Amino acid sequence: MNEVSLASGSAKVDAAFDELLPLCLGASFLTGLAVTIQRALPGSEVTPLALSHRFPRARSLGPGWPCISSATAFGMRLENFVRAFPTAGAIQKVTVIVHHWLDALACWSLEDLYLSATTELQVIAATEETIQAKGGLWFFDAVEGAAKRVGISPLQADFKNMRNDLIHDGRLSASRFPKKTAADCATVAAEVLNWIDQYIHAVLGLGPVEHVRFSPANLQTLNAYSF
Repeated sequence: MNEVSLASGSAKVDAAFDELLPLCLGASFLTGLAVTIQRALPGSEVTPLALSHRFPRARSLGPGWPCISSATAFGMRLENFVRAFPTAGAIQKVTVIVHHWLDALACWSLEDLYLSATTELQVIAATEETIQAKGGLWFFDAVEGAAKRVGISPLQADFKNMRNDLIHDGRLSASRFPKKTAADCATVAAEVLNWIDQYIHAVLGLGPVEHVRFSPANLQTLNAYSF
């Protein structure tokens, strides 16, 4: 319980909400649900009128996509997330990544999901370019470098080729990733989402991924207008 009140002054009230942000982002990431603030509890002296845009937006994500299987694991990983948020979280632009990740989960098509997922990869690539202090790193090289730096397996080039087809041709399979089926593309999308899980777990010190969230079968039920 946070005992801040209106008498504490606006600066302390704002600071109290800042403390809630990593809790909401971390809980969202771990559960695959949009965890946010909607209203104050009865008796609270502080009522949120307009939350910062950095807080997740309430949305329906079905039963969620958890990467944990127990309340104990949730608590331990959430503590690690909150602890790393001001330092590693800031360097890794975790606020931006989690928002794009939630957008991916709230998608209405495989194309929509993959656009959000590869936007996360682009953020990770830009961070890697800064860490390496090398301007002009190619997208694939930057993502591969990020994997090597944090000690996870790199993605195969399919993720880049499918992303380039979507960006430049508006389709998941075109000239760079040709003659693929919706199932092929769902496989690549699942690999990317699971890689992002591994990356965030590694850079924030959350421990090993307890539960692999995404499989091609999960994503094949999505509308895919490229086919």
